[in-house]
Amino acid sequence: MTIKDVAERAGVSTSTVSIVLNNKGQERKISEKTQKKIWDVIREMGYHPNVVAGTLRSNLEERFTYYITIFWTSDERDRIMIRFLRGLQEQIMENNLNCELIIKPYINGQLQEAMTERVLKMCHGIILCNASEQDMEFIDSVDLGKPMVIYNRYSDNYCSVNIDDQNLGEYAARAFIENKCKKILMLSSPARFKGMEIRKEAFENYLFSYQVSKPYLVTGKDTISSGYGLINKVMQDQIEFDSVFCSSDAIAIGAVRALHEKGVKIPKDVKVIAVGNGDDEQEIYAIPSLSVAKVPIEEMGKKCIILLYDILKFRQKEIMRIKVPVEYIARESCPSVL
Repeated sequence: MTIKDVAERAGVSTSTVSIVLNNKGQERKISEKTQKKIWDVIREMGYHPNVVAGTLRSNLEERFTYYITIFWTSDERDRIMIRFLRGLQEQIMENNLNCELIIKPYINGQLQEAMTERVLKMCHGIILCNASEQDMEFIDSVDLGKPMVIYNRYSDNYCSVNIDDQNLGEYAARAFIENKCKKILMLSSPARFKGMEIRKEAFENYLFSYQVSKPYLVTGKDTISSGYGLINKVMQDQIEFDSVFCSSDAIAIGAVRALHEKGVKIPKDVKVIAVGNGDDEQEIYAIPSLSVAKVPIEEMGKKCIILLYDILKFRQKEIMRIKVPVEYIARESCPSVL
């Protein structure tokens, strides 16, 4: 089966089919009716375009297969990628989505170098994850020619899936207020995207509404070792605190270890809450178990893949912005008092 067969069945030229397959139909002023007709024929015939030098065609497939490239940063956030992929896989299997995933690592702030013409030709759509402000500026300045959904970033130009960052910050602050905490320490990696700033502002504003002072902020890397080192530095500097809010559970686990070594009892002496972006078991089996404002990464992955699939299959053009709710899970490090 060839592109010529598709063209004959649809009653158009092979060049028209090629343009539509490369998502250039609108640009080349091919009518919506003709584009739809071509895609209907492609699905009916089970045709697979030669997207990657012949490797993407399979006569065993009964439906058109979409190839989706996931751009994920090569940094400490690789530890949470498994949760995102788990969500994608569950959604694909539950809804029998006919798509294949390609993972493309990139260096944060250098997306332009990874998103080459060759890479873009290998897929039909993109899910962009962990983009920096510089990366966001890049994608807003170019026409990629591919549908894209952005994970956990705010965009005016592309569909996106985010969490409720406002509630996340407020949930953590509320838990500290309920536990009568007054001297709050915040351990965080540098704010790399708008959502982190929203969380921090919401956290501080909620504390302020209860006449609790602005938290003492210390920044470091988003790693266990960094959390360990930050606590040791704070205690060496004799900063007083009765609670710790960490921007990730990795930082929190390091902080808890350091507090334990210093003889600080959790939660009696100090309460600890983290943004829960790691695996559930890591939080549950920590000693003490970690209270978290949980980031629903699996659910976000599910929303990303189904949103992009709908764009590809149904030619949806509306810019969709999906907000996924978060929840506070009280465990031993900051138990619920309700």
